[in-house]
Amino acid sequence: MLIFLKRPLTIVFILVLLGAGGAFIVFTGSGDVRRETIEVTLRDITQEVAVTGRVGAVKFVELAFEKVGRISGVHVQVGSRVVPGSLLVSLDSAELSANLAEAKADVRVQESKLQELERGTRAEELEVARVKVQNAESAVKDTRQQVLDTLQGSYTKSDDGVRNKADQVFSNPRSSSPQLLFIASDSQLESIVEVKRAVVESILTSWKVSLDILSLDSDFNKALLITKQNLGEIQSFLGDLAFAINGAFSMGSTTTSTFNSWKSDVFTARTNVNTAIANVSSIEESLQLAESNVSLEKQNLILLEAGTAPEEIAAQQARLEQSRATAVKIETQVEKSRLYSPIFGIVTKQTAKVGELVASAVNIVSLISENDFEIETYVPEADIAKIEVGNTAKVTLDAYGRGVMFEARVVAIDPAETIIEGVATYKVTLLFSAEDERIKSGMTANITIVGAKKDGVFAVPQRAIITRGNSKVVRVITGEVTQEVEVTLGLRGSDGFVEITEGLNEGDIVITFLEGE
Repeated sequence: MLIFLKRPLTIVFILVLLGAGGAFIVFTGSGDVRRETIEVTLRDITQEVAVTGRVGAVKFVELAFEKVGRISGVHVQVGSRVVPGSLLVSLDSAELSANLAEAKADVRVQESKLQELERGTRAEELEVARVKVQNAESAVKDTRQQVLDTLQGSYTKSDDGVRNKADQVFSNPRSSSPQLLFIASDSQLESIVEVKRAVVESILTSWKVSLDILSLDSDFNKALLITKQNLGEIQSFLGDLAFAINGAFSMGSTTTSTFNSWKSDVFTARTNVNTAIANVSSIEESLQLAESNVSLEKQNLILLEAGTAPEEIAAQQARLEQSRATAVKIETQVEKSRLYSPIFGIVTKQTAKVGELVASAVNIVSLISENDFEIETYVPEADIAKIEVGNTAKVTLDAYGRGVMFEARVVAIDPAETIIEGVATYKVTLLFSAEDERIKSGMTANITIVGAKKDGVFAVPQRAIITRGNSKVVRVITGEVTQEVEVTLGLRGSDGFVEITEGLNEGDIVITFLEGE
């Protein structure tokens, strides 16, 4: 027996017999190989996408004034219910109301002038027109004198700010190499300030020369431009000097009292220069307005002297329209001094206080719609193709638990992606199907969106499908024979089943699990 077993061929033969026997037992034994199957039947397939979102008001409005103003009236508080047109907050509009009254009066004047033109020009009217031209020219002359005074005042403020107030902190301030009497913490800023002081000295000198030759007949446009440039340079110098003083590293032998006095004087100098800049801008506008008025009155006189003509009537009609437009513009400004509710809703924010100065574009009142709520959620790229506008959804709110269900529908899908933690998502908006007082803005919503759905189709579990290259197959048992059948897939359901559009028939037995795989 031992000799028999030592022969190689004999050993191989025995092993083959044992292997064949084992295989026979595995594949024929009634309990040794476990497998699971399913019978192909008609069933319903539904795609669902589960996401989390947040409830918000369908209409959320934040209101702010377009211009700066002082609050004169607050007509609602947080929690107030409002309707479209409800007055919420108003600004002081006394000046605007006066301007509006003036504009409406001007409309009446222009209407009267048009009637006069249509009636014809009288001698008395010509005399009135000439007086208006004289008055306008006189106003221009007065304004030009004011311009001259403003230019001189700007120089005086600048000269005082630099040579009296700022020069206290320099040695040799009017030389080409002025030096600060203290050490600044920023050496570069210290150098800039000293250089700018020398530049400003040159500016003041040349500025004084140009002002001395000005008269009422001078070209004020050029003088105003030079003045604004000079004021800008001096403003920059004083600003840098203020930074240098405030950040002084060492005051040297200067006392604290003197140093504080320097700071105060430089602050005053900056304030005076800023005032001068504002005055120059204001008087420049006044001059332009006065000169424009002269042109207007002269043109009116020419028209009257030329007699009534169709062109004159058309021109006066244009003036009337312009005057009416001005009145409408001011009326619009008056309306903009009041905030009205654009919706039926509830006030959720109100920060206005009577007497308070409010800045432009600052949200002071917020409203949400009273009953209409929506849900915003973000759906991953992998699931966005499964849903579309109009799909229904089942919603639960954390506040009420899983047992309370609400209905909603998809009303919008953003075409552009939103990257969240490196993942491309798409914002989806859902609207509740019915009003419910239990729904509140800000609640967390758990959403199951019902996407594509097919009723009465063949389907098998996803695990039954095998990939063979570019093909999909399933194993079908026919009697004692198991064979692979190529299939065409359709809709993938959220329950793990996949629609089979081709390859299977009702009643086919498909293997879904085979032990050892």
